[in-house]
Amino acid sequence: MEQMAKQLEASEEQKLQFQKRLEDLEVELSELKNSSKLGNRNLELKLKHYCRIIGELKSRLDRQVSENEELRSRKEFLEKHLPQEVIYQVKGQLIGITRRAGLFEILPGLISGQPIPALAEKLLADIQNIDYRSFQQQVANNESEIFQPKDDVS
Repeated sequence: MEQMAKQLEASEEQKLQFQKRLEDLEVELSELKNSSKLGNRNLELKLKHYCRIIGELKSRLDRQVSENEELRSRKEFLEKHLPQEVIYQVKGQLIGITRRAGLFEILPGLISGQPIPALAEKLLADIQNIDYRSFQQQVANNESEIFQPKDDVS
């Protein structure tokens, strides 16, 4: 009988230990659920944020693609309807303007007397003031000068 009482006491003690362990595990599980809910909420917010950013980037990409297509069609139209001499002359001017713009970006401190915005505005004005219609007349004048006989100075 004494042995059964000891076994009963030991099993009661073991039962109390299991219950304590079970309560600890339930508390831990509850904490994990709460932290998991918080983590899920944070992930949902991040997902929404990144989806919004992706949507904005996609719309910007779509706009850029449509602008590029529009520019490509304009370029093709101009290449079809302008003489090659005019295209070469415009490309030459563009190269010159691009070089000047590059110098303004690289060496802004070396250009004295003019603030940088004035230089950028001048470049923009130069580009806008190009009279593409006069190119055909200039090309015609240059062609007529080429075929003029030159006097020998020898």
